[in-house]
Amino acid sequence: MRRWLGSIPRMIALTARSTVERRLPRPNYAMPDRATSITRLHELLTAGSLTPMVARTFPLEQAAEAIGLLASGEAVGRIVVVP
Repeated sequence: MRRWLGSIPRMIALTARSTVERRLPRPNYAMPDRATSITRLHELLTAGSLTPMVARTFPLEQAAEAIGLLASGEAVGRIVVVP
């Protein structure tokens, strides 16, 4: 069941609990401003504060193998396919 629903049941439970437990933050459903988010992401990457996790890089010719690794769930980080 977890494979299909992921963390959705946990998020629903936390949202419900946050209405009665003061130590839990209230949910914020506001959509972030895309331009501001991208600018902030760029700042973090430029400053070196954010390092992307790349599990493995594949040449385009091995795209099928890259998809297989992604589907297996064994990769820790992103799978990158380069031309």
